[in-house]
Amino acid sequence: MLVQEDNKKASKWHWRFETEESANTVNSKPIYRKKEYSFDFEPTGSCDIYLVVNYLQIGFGLDNNYLKEVWGFCPYMGWIEKRLFLPVYSKGHVILKHNIETGSIVRMGGHNEWSIYYDKTTGWVCAGEYRGDSEATAIEFAKDAIAVVRENELIAIWLKPDMIE
Repeated sequence: MLVQEDNKKASKWHWRFETEESANTVNSKPIYRKKEYSFDFEPTGSCDIYLVVNYLQIGFGLDNNYLKEVWGFCPYMGWIEKRLFLPVYSKGHVILKHNIETGSIVRMGGHNEWSIYYDKTTGWVCAGEYRGDSEATAIEFAKDAIAVVRENELIAIWLKPDMIE
């Protein structure tokens, strides 16, 4: 497994994100394990490449490069409580177009510190940009999991996890 920091200037890794609408999404759902302070997906997907923001691992499958899961350490005590408005979204896929070696974990340069927002009324958590953007495309890639892409860049992940004590 190769772990690499991407700094956009000197990185050998290059990627962009594309979206496609589809009725078929990943057959899993986000959960949050409060005692572990972490997100997970059940059932877990088979991912071969991970992009990392904060301590969240964003997993993509090798067979089709689809975004399949988001997991990792994310203490709820640091979430910013805020009323959130879900972006308008379609079901589908977020596709990673890349030259990244299989088995790699790459920290996304320029995105090392996404704020995490939480709406206690709805149960939605947003990592990244929570404000609506008419130039962005939001895709529900799994049940209660939405990725937002603008200009081929991933700008937010929205999750409505089942909370597990």
